[in-house]
Amino acid sequence: MTAKDFHLVRPGDTLIGIAAEHALAYLALADWNEIPRERMDLIYVGQRLRLTPPISSDSRNRAPGSAGSGRYCSPVDARSNLFCPPGWMVTLGFTQRYPNHPAYGPMANRHHSGVDLVYAWGETLGKPLYAVGDGLVIHAGEAYYGWGNVIEISLDGVAEEARYGHVLHCYVNVGDRVRKGQVVASIGSSGGRYQPHLHFDVGLRDVLEADTAVRSYFVSAAQVRQNFRDPVAFIQGKTT
Repeated sequence: MTAKDFHLVRPGDTLIGIAAEHALAYLALADWNEIPRERMDLIYVGQRLRLTPPISSDSRNRAPGSAGSGRYCSPVDARSNLFCPPGWMVTLGFTQRYPNHPAYGPMANRHHSGVDLVYAWGETLGKPLYAVGDGLVIHAGEAYYGWGNVIEISLDGVAEEARYGHVLHCYVNVGDRVRKGQVVASIGSSGGRYQPHLHFDVGLRDVLEADTAVRSYFVSAAQVRQNFRDPVAFIQGKTT
């Protein structure tokens, strides 16, 4: 690793500020440096923070999986039969509690409706997003509650809709029919203070159609499960 792979903490630095300076997701930066998410203030002047993930030398060479395997595909790699293909990492999982940190505002200590994904081997901003399955676009554009731009696809044959939050560019319009693996958007940071990442969830159709901008955080994990499906299990075809 070279000097550019590290950041030397200076007086006044914060983890969120360092992440912004290097165009990284701050939760990923915390994980790579084994900093507890609930104590992101635990950095000190002179500390060397790694700016790249601790990935094993052979992980880049793992096969991405066969194209078209299963009914659905990953939102970030249409060729892969893995929800989180090599190079990608989940920074906040399904029903996981948001860190108790001022950066999260009203979301702190609430529970997450989906998964947040970042690209760990380079720039996340602008990476393409794919339709996870065949369906009808029911929302493409700005939403409320800090969502920024949102794509929602009503998936064929099921009572669920796939939602992509904070996207940079929408490449489809309301009413468009899309096919599994079609590029529908690119990853952004729209909607507020967030670093570039994808918020992806799978909600019940009656929930999302009642309020396109339904919030992504809830008081309890049980409340999340009443309205949303585990997106990883859903795409892998698991019923539980």
